[in-house]
Amino acid sequence: MREHKTMILLGVEDEDELMRWRVFLSDTGVQFAAFAEPDIGNQITAIAVTPSADPRIFKKLRLLS
Repeated sequence: MREHKTMILLGVEDEDELMRWRVFLSDTGVQFAAFAEPDIGNQITAIAVTPSADPRIFKKLRLLS
């Protein structure tokens, strides 16, 4: 992945929705990295997506402030 200095934070309702995004991104070939928290049983808490992903796929997610 190339270096990029922009970060946009989008929110999901819960871990189940985050897991659905993980599967969707994998199925559609979008490069991403999932972050697991070892202190809470390796629960996935975030996903980072490469800047090359089409931003329109995220239009239904809310922007976190």
